[in-house]
Order: sequence, then C-alpha cells, then structure tokens
Amino acid sequence: MKTSKSVFVIIITSIVLIICGGNSCLHKEVNDKTLVLEVSIADFIRTLSGNSNDVNFNKAIDTALSKLKNGKNDYVTLFAESFNEIDPDVKLASIFSVGLSNNKINTNSTDKEVIEVIRKEVDEAFDKTIKVLETRLKKFNVKNPSIKRTKPKDIIEIELPSNKATERLKTLLQITSKVEFWNTYEFSELTKNFTEADKILAGDNVTSDKKTNSKEEWYKEHPLFAAFVRLNVDDNGVPSRGPSIGMAYSKDIPKINNMFEKIMTLHPGVFPGNAKFLWTAKPIDDKNDIFQLIILKSNDISPKGTPALSGDIITNARQDYDQAGKVDIVVYMNPFGAKMWESITDEAAKASPKRCIGIVLDDKVYSFPTVNAKISKGASTISGRYTKEEAQDIATVLMLGALPLHVRIINE
Repeated sequence: MKTSKSVFVIIITSIVLIICGGNSCLHKEVNDKTLVLEVSIADFIRTLSGNSNDVNFNKAIDTALSKLKNGKNDYVTLFAESFNEIDPDVKLASIFSVGLSNNKINTNSTDKEVIEVIRKEVDEAFDKTIKVLETRLKKFNVKNPSIKRTKPKDIIEIELPSNKATERLKTLLQITSKVEFWNTYEFSELTKNFTEADKILAGDNVTSDKKTNSKEEWYKEHPLFAAFVRLNVDDNGVPSRGPSIGMAYSKDIPKINNMFEKIMTLHPGVFPGNAKFLWTAKPIDDKNDIFQLIILKSNDISPKGTPALSGDIITNARQDYDQAGKVDIVVYMNPFGAKMWESITDEAAKASPKRCIGIVLDDKVYSFPTVNAKISKGASTISGRYTKEEAQDIATVLMLGALPLHVRIINE
C-alpha cells in the first residue's frame, strides 16, 4: 500500500532592522526562515477508517493524492470526489461506521454526513498538531513562533530566526513520536514462508533442482535471499534465535521493500496476515551502513497492523544510561499501560523460547530485547545506539506528546 509523502520546504526571507541612536543608524540584516510543512491527511483518514483494506477506499486515497498536486481543492474534498467517481453505489459509511462510531456515524449515514465528520476530525488534528509544534519550538527557546495553516493545500507555515533553524530543531519538528510495543515472530517460524516467497520472485529463473554452480545463477534463483548481506542463520543454514530476518545495506532496502510489497499484494497467503516487517532505526555499527529487518506480530490482520501496546500510555520519559554506560531512554507508563505491559512481558518471558518485544518509534525498530521476566511498575527502557543529544530530544517529544498528523522534509 502506498503511503502519502509530506513536504517541508524552506523559503529564506530577509528583514532589515534599523536601530538609530544620536546621529547614526545601525543597519542589521537578519535572515528569517519560513518552514513550510505539508501534512499527511491521507494517513490520518486511513486511521479514521481503522486502516481499512477496502480496495476502492485505498484507490480513492491514492487518487486524491494525485489530484492534490495540481488541484485547487483541499484533500478531504478530493478524497470524497475520488471515492464517488470510483464506485458511486458504495457509501462511505460502510468504511467509517466503526472508526467514527463515536461521532454518531452508522451504516445509514449519508456521504455528506461522513465527510462533515472527517473534515471536523482533520481540523481538530491540525489544531493539535500546531499546538504540539509550538510547544516543541518553545522547548528550543524559539520565543513567540509564528505558526499558521494555509488552505486549500493544507500546509503549515512556521516563521523563525534562521539561527534557530538548526538540523536538530528540524529533526525535532518531524518526529511524530508514535511509540509502539510489538510482539514478534521468531525467524525460524517463517523460514518456509520466506523460501516460498523467494521461489515466487525467482519465477522462470529457477531452471533445475540441481545445485547451482555459479554465484550469478544463485542470485537469479534466489532474488530475495541474495538481496541481504547475511540472513539470520548459522553456518549450517539453521535459523538463529530472534525476530531478525537478516541484514542489508541501506541502498538495497527499497529493492527488498518492493519484493515484500509484491508478495504481500499478489500472493497474500504466503506470509501470515498478522506479520509486519520493519527496519531498524540505526545501522548495526558506526562503520557499516547495514540495517536489520525485523518480523513483528500484529494483534490483528489490518493493513498496518496493531501493536500490543501504544505509546499514548507514556506519562514521562528521560535520557539515561544503562549498566554498561551506554545512552538509553527510560519511559514511564500510566496505570493502564503498566498493567498491560506487565501482562505482555509476562507472556513473552514464559514462552519457549523466550520472546522478544519490538520497540518501535515512528515505524522504525529501535530495539527488540528478549524478555527474561515480566516487567512491573510501568517502566521500560528504549535502547538504540543514540547520542546523548538524540536521546534527550526523543525523550522530550515523548513527554510533549505525538503529532496527530505526519510531517516530512523534502527540500530546503
């Protein structure tokens, strides 16, 4: 499924301040920056639908994105228009009656009523997003930042002094701060599935059952396996412990993602419906641009999946150090989250073999520790080879709350 892309464009403007005293004037030129953020309303509407896997719904989402590039209407209007064009006989209520049930939307609601509720939800999400961005800016000592929403393109403009527009601040503004805790699959549980996927992707390149004589032939006959630097297996080809499939260079990640998307779309029965694949946030070390692909286990079979526990239960976070002196982040949960976390970790610790829990921030896996015993009192650690500054910033955004709408930089 395609995901929408958000834009963060920087326009440099110049302001001349004239300070006069006595018979002389001091001219001082100050470069201000206007940060333009394009937000992902498409992803937000997907969430309102409960991440519906309805084909026409997702086609309307993508069609509206294409229209938005050249259109004069806002995204919600274009989505409603696209959905009606694709299949005028299907009602939007059939998609949103569950996700918007708290807004009194049911299967009998008209398309107009559903769109009104969606528009209201989007407007509220915009307001909350602006407030969170403002709070983050103030945390970086940006006083009285100018933040406004511009229609119909639905972008957010932020004006601030150029000396405040540091790379650190831009990163801080873009972190959605969506923390999730996921159950995981052991790679050994899905090796047959991967072998089947590899054969499907090879297609006509598999010429015989005989042992391949050359590296080139092996690459053709095993395109999925060959895309990895190393699979998570020992010297005898036996899968090692843990949810890691293997390691790959960053340049090969798009190719691997495309292969998985092809299998999941055209051959949905190859992998379990609740399997989700995400890359680690950091490379395995500072010398190599190599990342790991992790198999998460969703609580359901929706397109984006559902974690065992979401980050809205976090009440506090701080940068800390582990027993080895390495930088990490400690998070604290509310009573409901603490109870759920104790149950999740207890189940993982009692499993045979003991299970890992994937800790995910903004769709990147930061760590996947093996749970040796249940964790009580609602505290947990997020490790991930951070610098002290990175850990402090992540802890800050976790405390300040997540952005309801995703933003992303594409140009400066």
